[in-house]
Amino acid sequence: MANLIGKDEEALNALPNVPLGVSKWDVLRNRNYLIVDKTAKLAKLVEFNMVFFARPRRMGKSTLCSMLYELFAHGTDKFVGQKIYDLWPEEKGRTYPVIRLSFNSIQGKDASDFEQALKGAVANAFSTAGFTEVKSFDQTKSLSGFLSQFNVIADQHWLVFLIDEWDHQLSNSLDKEDD
Repeated sequence: MANLIGKDEEALNALPNVPLGVSKWDVLRNRNYLIVDKTAKLAKLVEFNMVFFARPRRMGKSTLCSMLYELFAHGTDKFVGQKIYDLWPEEKGRTYPVIRLSFNSIQGKDASDFEQALKGAVANAFSTAGFTEVKSFDQTKSLSGFLSQFNVIADQHWLVFLIDEWDHQLSNSLDKEDD
């Protein structure tokens, strides 16, 4: 009987963990979290030039952004064993600069403050993607003037833009009264 209990414990410990609150692909793969492989759909998804997802909170949008980041920035190496590994339409090893922006981390107490935070986040996202020249861009310009400085980069490179939590500020302000 004791031997049977030991085997049940082993089987229980071998089960993957349920990834509550985990949205980063690296963490999901490296820590043996339960993954339902729906990556085959990504091969079709990336055929579009632009895709917009408007789904309720906690429906996997951040996980999707994380997966797309890994695919475009690093290729399919981190997807061995997943369906996308064989279906990925890009040539093996081809990568792109990925501009990742999460509005979850962009805060401001008013519109002007938010605009400055947005400029900083955009510059940081481009810098993280390897475009360090953006550190010298003039952030005192209007938002449209500031963003126009990035046209040179966009005209010279194939870029992937991933914008996550785009509705964060709206969601946070729904219950607040006007000040």
